[in-house]
Amino acid sequence: MGICEMEHGPTCANVWENVTEQLPQGTRMIDEAQMAVFEASQNCRYVALSYMCGTINTGYKTVLKNVDQRCHRGSLKRMALPRTILDAIKDLRELKERKAQIVGMATIYGAAMLTVFSVGGDSADAPLPGLEPGSRQELQRIERIQSLSLAVPLRMMIETMAASKWNMRGWTFQKCVLSRRGLFFTNEQLFFECQRDVFSEDTIVERSKDTAMYPGKPHGLGYTALHSIRNQKDQQNRYQANAKVFMQVLEEYTQRQLSHVSDIYNAIFAIITVFSRDIEITPLNPNTAFLFGVPASVLEDAMLWQPALNVPVHNRRREKGLVTPSWSWAGWEISVVYFDLFGFMYGPPGALVAGG
Repeated sequence: MGICEMEHGPTCANVWENVTEQLPQGTRMIDEAQMAVFEASQNCRYVALSYMCGTINTGYKTVLKNVDQRCHRGSLKRMALPRTILDAIKDLRELKERKAQIVGMATIYGAAMLTVFSVGGDSADAPLPGLEPGSRQELQRIERIQSLSLAVPLRMMIETMAASKWNMRGWTFQKCVLSRRGLFFTNEQLFFECQRDVFSEDTIVERSKDTAMYPGKPHGLGYTALHSIRNQKDQQNRYQANAKVFMQVLEEYTQRQLSHVSDIYNAIFAIITVFSRDIEITPLNPNTAFLFGVPASVLEDAMLWQPALNVPVHNRRREKGLVTPSWSWAGWEISVVYFDLFGFMYGPPGALVAGG
C-alpha cells in the first residue's frame, strides 16, 4: 500500500476523474474507532468491503427505524455483526485506517482508497482467511533440508481468483473493476492489487517507480486504457476504443452468475455509469447512452455478440417489469464473446441514404 501511494502517482490515485465529487449525499459509513454509523463527508478517506452475502439475518440491516440508535458511540459493539464485517474492521485497524465503508454503492468503490475483498468466504458470516490463526484452509508446504528451505509456490492471483465462488458472482465484478486498489483475502494467501502491480504473501516482488513484476488490472477499465481513450481527439478512434472496452467488460460479466434475474442490469449499471461519464460517451446520461445494456453510440457493432462455444443457450427467464430483448446480450443466459473483437472498424453510425 505504501509503495502504491508513494510511487505510483495518478496511475492508482486518479483512475476515475472527479469520482470523489460523485459520492451520494447522505452516505453513511462505519467509524471503526467509535463502532458507530456516521454520515461521511465527501473528502473522507475510507475503505470499502466486498463479500458474498449468503443467507444472513436481516436484523443486520440499517434502516430508518434503527439508524439513529446506530449512530451512538459503541452501538455496533452491542450487535452480533457478521464475521466478515467484524474481521474487516479488525483488518482496518491493523492497516491504521479509521473509517470503513460497507455501503454497496459502486461510486463509493471507485472513490475508496482501498477495497477489502472476502474472496475465500461464501457468506457474510465467513471469516477473512488468514486474519486469525486457523481461519485459512490451505497452507503452504515448506520443507527444510539442512540449511535450505524449500517451499511449494502457491497459485498466482489470476488462478486463485478464477477458482473461487466469489469470482463467479455478478455483483462482485463491478466492485472489483471499479476499485482503485484491492486487498484480496483468499483461502491460500493474501493479495494486494493496484492499477500498476500485484503483490502476494509468498513472493517478494516489490519494485519501485516505473517497473512492475505482475501488472494489475488486465481489463479495459484500468488507468492506462482510460487515459488513452480520454486523449483520443478523433471521434472514430474514440468510438472504436469505447466499443472494445465495453465488449471486454461484457465478455467477463456474462460469465458471472446472479441470484435474481432482475439484477441483470443493476449488477453492471455502476460500470455503465462511470463508462458514460468517464469515457464520455454521448449522451452522458447512462439511462440514454445505453439501450438494454448495449451502448447506443456503437449499437450496430455491439449487437454482434455470439454465444461462447460449447455453452448451452437459454432465453432469460421473464420477470414483470424487466425488459430483455433478444437482440441484447441481456435476453439470454449465456457467456457472450466477440470473436473478432479487435478486427472490426468501429465508427459513428452513418446515413443509409444521401442527405439522410
